[in-house]
Amino acid sequence: TAVERGQAEAGVVIPPGYDGTVGSGGSAAIGYVARPGTLGAELRLTVASALDEQATVLRAGRFAEAEGAGSFEDAIAAARRLAAGLPTVSVRVTNSGTANEEEDEGRFDVGASQQLILFMFVTSLGASGQLIETRRLGVARRMLSTPTAARTVIAGETLGRLAVALFQGLVIVLASLLLFGVDWGDPLAAALLVVLFALVGTGAAMLLGSVLDNAQQAGSLGTFFGLGFAALGGCMVPLEAFPESMRLVAHITPHAWAVDGFADILGGGGNVGEVLPEAGVLAGFAVVLLMTAVWRFRSSITA
Repeated sequence: TAVERGQAEAGVVIPPGYDGTVGSGGSAAIGYVARPGTLGAELRLTVASALDEQATVLRAGRFAEAEGAGSFEDAIAAARRLAAGLPTVSVRVTNSGTANEEEDEGRFDVGASQQLILFMFVTSLGASGQLIETRRLGVARRMLSTPTAARTVIAGETLGRLAVALFQGLVIVLASLLLFGVDWGDPLAAALLVVLFALVGTGAAMLLGSVLDNAQQAGSLGTFFGLGFAALGGCMVPLEAFPESMRLVAHITPHAWAVDGFADILGGGGNVGEVLPEAGVLAGFAVVLLMTAVWRFRSSITA
């Protein structure tokens, strides 16, 4: 058909003998075919409206014929004349007020903070494979054979990953600010949350790279944990959409605390003092992860 060949968006299939069937008081099924998409669904509503109008005229004609008002054809003609003379439905629109244009100004704010948290963590975990290669190739051990202290090697690995996480966070903040007008609120509070979450991501990456021995495995697990924690922590679906029990579970992840912190300051609604509870929890996550990662990495290169 023309619809199948793409020559028409939709089509109405009228069965053979349609006029005779409805003229004799019978019923007929009208078919409708359309290409996939929203336009086909919209056209279906138009076709259904036209069919309803025709059905109304037919019912009126049959009723008039049954009441002895003349033949079916005469009753149909009278029904059409009567329908044409009826007043149409009019819609009156009244403005009850003016729209607040400022409501849409922050439509990117929440999404930007969620994407910031998601990508900082995923990228940090994705870089854990390089730490595994450093151990596997013996680079760290050769560095320790020089006068370089173990704490210097560990500090270098840690600060390098922290710098990458901070750079990515800075890029996302500046790009969203310049391109989409995202209001990150108090700069000091936003910077505090970004730095603390970068430390969390660094600690998680160091720990993953110290525990695993295969870079491919680290890449797969890094993506799994990164996206999984993001989904659970409210970076993909707002925490407000979770039931109360799931919101409690979500806060076992640092992501949920970071999301809460940014929610307090976005749009200029808060300052450093308002995010101190969330910042304290993020600092706790960072300390535990970094201390565990440093201990595990030191053991793996000095044993």
